[in-house]
Amino acid sequence: MVATAAVVHAALLAGCAGDPRITVSGVDRVVKGPTSDEYALRIRLENPTGDPLVLDRWNYSLETDAGRYSGEWVASRTLPPGTDTEVSIPAVLQHDGTAVASRWRVNGSVRYLLPGRLAETLFDIGLSKPEALFSGEGRIAVNESATVPTAAPLPGTETIPAGAKP
Repeated sequence: MVATAAVVHAALLAGCAGDPRITVSGVDRVVKGPTSDEYALRIRLENPTGDPLVLDRWNYSLETDAGRYSGEWVASRTLPPGTDTEVSIPAVLQHDGTAVASRWRVNGSVRYLLPGRLAETLFDIGLSKPEALFSGEGRIAVNESATVPTAAPLPGTETIPAGAKP
């Protein structure tokens, strides 16, 4: 039993040095509607390790002066070793038609799988679900040529208009 615990502990510690590096590059408003706006959160990902990192799930919130969005999004992406890339994840803010978002704040995490068969098994049974945190803030850019993923968000995703109680 002690040997098994030591192996599990070593596998969990192996991920600490291999976290993906995440930077929020910006937030673009891509669609302005009468009661909701669509945003693209631009996220820069870097894999500093010598192994591919399989990203599993985003969990994030976007706060603006026009409202708040909170939800999850399936990442379904593998970062090759030693590479960096930029991805977009979506957010939709409901509003009363008068609020104008100019500033943003993003907080979140991405869950990923460590390399190796043992790490995959521990992930699958729920003993190891490593996450890398990210946050950022800035001014919203209007970029109607930006693209946003079009798949449906995961259940539990919510939008809170400005002035409403969460």
